[in-house]
Amino acid sequence: MGKNDIKNELREIAPGIEKLRAGNPFQVPHNYFENLPQNIQEKIAKGKSKVSQPVFQRIGMPRFVLATIMTVLLVFAGYFAFFHSSPEIYLTESEEIFYENYLAWYSEYQPDVYYDILMANEEAADFESLIFDEDEVLDYLFDYGDYYMDYITYTENDFEN
Repeated sequence: MGKNDIKNELREIAPGIEKLRAGNPFQVPHNYFENLPQNIQEKIAKGKSKVSQPVFQRIGMPRFVLATIMTVLLVFAGYFAFFHSSPEIYLTESEEIFYENYLAWYSEYQPDVYYDILMANEEAADFESLIFDEDEVLDYLFDYGDYYMDYITYTENDFEN
């Protein structure tokens, strides 16, 4: 097979190939590449959108005015939350003396009840960890004094009858 046979075979398969060889199939408009950067810049300028402003700036309120208003609102909310909370209830002096005497007696004469409560909560506690000074026992009893106060009041009423 020679060169001419190959060319003839290609002409039979694709007759349009001869036409492509004769000229450039890609046509570019005159001065296209010289004007390309300008055309691109024009398209970019048309496509740019405006930066939207926040609502409070559109209606004419600057940021520092809005910040001042929010600060004043937070101060008022904090004032009412802090100073208008429910008052704490304090014991009278006689009630306080009664509780102190009760808890001192309880810590001196019945410390085993305290240890029983502690062992129920922590079964694996060492005996050495159960030894407390008197202040720790009193603090615990102050926390749970109301529960034991009912018991003492009940037993005192039984002895009076």
